[in-house]
Formats: sequence, structure tokens, C-alpha cells
Amino acid sequence: MNRKRSRLETIYTILSLSQQGIRKTHIMYRANLSHQQLIKYLKVLTTKKMLAEKDGLYLTTDQGTAFIDKFQEIQSIMDENWQHSSSSPSLV
Repeated sequence: MNRKRSRLETIYTILSLSQQGIRKTHIMYRANLSHQQLIKYLKVLTTKKMLAEKDGLYLTTDQGTAFIDKFQEIQSIMDENWQHSSSSPSLV
């Protein structure tokens, strides 16, 4: 099943890619974003101080790392719940 990524998944991807420092173009290609989408996300993430730009490289800040950790924790919980519920009847 093909589904669109959520905004939070896109933010997680960008922040994860930026942990070691990465150029804007590489984020765009690796996160599979258009230039317009990339600019929007970079503006939001730098404004929220989750991402910092230095010498043309984007780096995940401590706040961005906290987001990554929380996102992974929630994803893990959801994966566990999804696996447990896969044997039970569907709601639809």
C-alpha cells in the first residue's frame, strides 16, 4: 500500500539526515522532497531551533535530537501495538 508521509515523518527524516551535517541539496534528494518543500521545512525547523545552518551545512540541534528520540519512542510503541492487534479482527 502506497501512502503519503506525514509531516512528522518528513521532519524526522530531515533531522535524522542532518545529525552529522549535510548540505541542503543532499537533504532534498535523500528525503525525496521538492525544492519548494525543502525550503519550507528548513525554515520551520531552523525557526523552531531544531536545525542549525553553519557554513552551508545543516546540523540537528539538541532540540532536534530530542524530537528524533521521542519520534522513535512513539514509533516503537505503535509498532508493538500494531503487531499485537494484527491477529485481532479489523475495525473496518
